[in-house]
Amino acid sequence: MQSNSDCVISFICSTNILVLLATRFISCKVIISERNYPKYSKENRNTWFWLRKTLYHFVGHLVVQTDSIREIFRSCNRSVQVIPNPVEVDAKSLYNKPEISLPACNKPVTMGRLTTQKGFDLLVEVFANLYRSHNDWNLIILGDGALKNELKSRTKELNIEHTVIFAGWVKNPFSIMSRSDKGAKKICYR
Repeated sequence: MQSNSDCVISFICSTNILVLLATRFISCKVIISERNYPKYSKENRNTWFWLRKTLYHFVGHLVVQTDSIREIFRSCNRSVQVIPNPVEVDAKSLYNKPEISLPACNKPVTMGRLTTQKGFDLLVEVFANLYRSHNDWNLIILGDGALKNELKSRTKELNIEHTVIFAGWVKNPFSIMSRSDKGAKKICYR
């Protein structure tokens, strides 16, 4: 099969590396995108890490999601651009009735896949420490994933299972997030 592509756009670390290996000796512009925080990536194993560091020098442009990730890859490529995840919020959805029952207390809300990469294990540890001085708070976790049972077990070990709500996947997370408290936001975003 023959292709006369002007450009190849690739996503996800392992795929990016394979694309760079496949296009190394042909005249085709390559743009790659890292969609995950690299320090938590499974591709941080030695071989993948070395391949990433070596091959990313040859890419035309590298697209990442945040400034902090750009700093990690700045030494790998001169053209690192930040394009954040697009999130479109319908203003009316903020006022819809939440799909879950929300506690009346302060409630920081977080959302994401419950995987190692997303750092929910760290969040649970931090919240346990925070709860010692703010015992009128509940943590609401939106999302699902492979670590859900492990995270629930950890909240039991930390004696905070009664104050952490695992809401799972919800259709309208914005109606829940809009009801998190300003005091909770202020402390959690520092």
